[in-house]
Amino acid sequence: MTFRSTAPVLFLLLAACQAQPETAVGDQIPVRPAADFVGDAVCATCHESEAASYAAHGMANSFYPMSPDRVVETFDSPVVRHEASDFFYRAFREGDRFYQEEYRLEADGSRSHELIREVTHVVGSAQAARTYVSERNGRFDELPLTWYSQESRWDFSPGYREANLRFDRKLTSRCMACHTNAPPVLDGTDQVFEATPLAISCERCHGGGDLHVQARRAVPEPAGDTDPTIFNPDHVELDLRMDVCQQCHLNGAIVVYRDGSDPYSFRPGDRLVDHQLLFEPAHETGLAVISHADRLKQSACYLETLDSPSPLECTTCHNPHADFRTAGNDFFNATCRPCHVGVAQEVPDFARADHVETSDCASCHMQKRQVENAPHSSFTDHFIRASIPADEVESAETVEEPLVLEPVYGEAEPGELAWAYLSYGYARGARDVVDRGLILAERELPWFRAAGNSNAAFTLAKSLLWSGRPQDAVEFFRLAVAADTSDAERLLGLSRALDDLGEQEEANVYYNKAHQSSPRSMNVLKDFANFLIRTNREDGAVRLYSRAVAEDPGDAAAANGLAAALSRLGRVEEALQAAESAVANDPDYVDGMTNVGLLRARLGDLDGALEVLRPAALLGRDTGNLSPILNLGLVSLEAGEHEESIRMLGLMVASNPEQPDMRVLLARAMMAKGDSISALAQINAALNANPGHPAATEIKNLIESR
Repeated sequence: MTFRSTAPVLFLLLAACQAQPETAVGDQIPVRPAADFVGDAVCATCHESEAASYAAHGMANSFYPMSPDRVVETFDSPVVRHEASDFFYRAFREGDRFYQEEYRLEADGSRSHELIREVTHVVGSAQAARTYVSERNGRFDELPLTWYSQESRWDFSPGYREANLRFDRKLTSRCMACHTNAPPVLDGTDQVFEATPLAISCERCHGGGDLHVQARRAVPEPAGDTDPTIFNPDHVELDLRMDVCQQCHLNGAIVVYRDGSDPYSFRPGDRLVDHQLLFEPAHETGLAVISHADRLKQSACYLETLDSPSPLECTTCHNPHADFRTAGNDFFNATCRPCHVGVAQEVPDFARADHVETSDCASCHMQKRQVENAPHSSFTDHFIRASIPADEVESAETVEEPLVLEPVYGEAEPGELAWAYLSYGYARGARDVVDRGLILAERELPWFRAAGNSNAAFTLAKSLLWSGRPQDAVEFFRLAVAADTSDAERLLGLSRALDDLGEQEEANVYYNKAHQSSPRSMNVLKDFANFLIRTNREDGAVRLYSRAVAEDPGDAAAANGLAAALSRLGRVEEALQAAESAVANDPDYVDGMTNVGLLRARLGDLDGALEVLRPAALLGRDTGNLSPILNLGLVSLEAGEHEESIRMLGLMVASNPEQPDMRVLLARAMMAKGDSISALAQINAALNANPGHPAATEIKNLIESR
């Protein structure tokens, strides 16, 4: 979400510390100093058998380069149409390279748009699905089509049928933290990675290994029963073992990170709650794609064995070092039987035949079911119970109830709950949820101001700015920046708030600091460039927008911003090329289409201008963007298309009848058509709104003199 448009239109007539929490560990585990990752290949030099078996595990195949030797799909794919956006997609192969293509068809079958992105990486082991990624300049974009292995078919990636993000869905740190081996992020950005991510590694469950490697190379065996240089889940309490799994296999609608933490900060042996707070809507308690841990913890089998020497937990059934899925149903059922001896005598007579020693326990008591937003795949429900209520199985729609957020684990302070509502609403563009969060936050302002809560203060600041309260936002942006003076997003937020308040000199200082802190951040590049355009520093804007286009050639807003800056400098042909590039990336991008039309008109190509402004005006009317309607009215007037000009400028007048400038333009179009009477009516209305309007007065005198 952005605070303002980062894609200016060329011409509009109307100016439009508390210390980081200490790691909490159990009494049974020695305190381990932080250690860096060494990689699976180093681990395998001593743990060869574990490494070899882990190589077949789904976690070891969670992210990898797309290559011919790992193809499981059918190429070329069938064509899949997204009806709402009218885009067609297909996946295809050319030799040893793989692509996904987007296009649009005209009535005669010809293509009016075509965009191709190469598949460079795969997310998923193909046990349920494989989703595809395209990497450019260290940024990873999810692609629209997924291969659903369980049904051997192509279809839209999860969420794309509901909201088609095309080739613009960035994989962020939050995504990478659970699908990869936590690659380092570059320059403080959330989307540029220093190295190509690898699949989930040994060290995601055992912690960084460099101290362990050094120690064991020096002395092959530890002095005691446990090795203090590496985390071994076998030697710690249950909660710490569960947290290792729960770092990824715990469902929640929103996660917020405590100061000093981020998606990568958790290390095995930490308590997850010391790093993050997880919330979910109270009414959404059903099965989800990653609800394994929270569902298991509702089970009697889990609850009633907590105090036993061998409680039921994730690793009771799931060997993290081997691909357990190939073991067959008997592997899982063997886990159930020791605790349920004689169960056939405890159930009603009609059920006894289903409770013999060879019965498949999991198929009834841990059913596989489909979940929302994960089509063509089924997932095991880890809530173990005697039977599943029929209404739970049959209910496929989310219950429409007022949002009530609850912490997934533990209790939440009132300030933390307000933070959760703000985060949830801001991430989803839900203003009503943000408003509720602001009401809660107003009661907890001392908590948001407290040292150690700067992440929460930053969320509050963003929400206040989005809600049109820049003066209030500045205080909390300053608190957030004071806690971390190198965080580009915090610096950028303060810049935006100061800019909104008209404090452009100070805003410029913080825009520069944000850019120095994160020179590759697309948010910083585009927002800073837009600021420079609005403050008449077009040369600087061209440099920043050019850098943004080089960073992400698929970013239509960056290309369109470059067009605006170049046009302001009189470099019209270059500007047109940039604007057409923006529209090539997004054929429904209204601001880009508008700029293409205006630039063609400036170069004398009025027919070409009208060709693109007409569909832009239709899209603008649907989305509430009046810019293409206004400019179509002006260009059609110049081209002598008087009826069209009158219709478009009439729409502008209807949208704001009290605006005299629009009535003056409409009057000019009517006069060009030869309808002075109608023109005079518009002029009189303009003068009623503004009796001294110069242009209206001049036109009135001209008409009356005739």
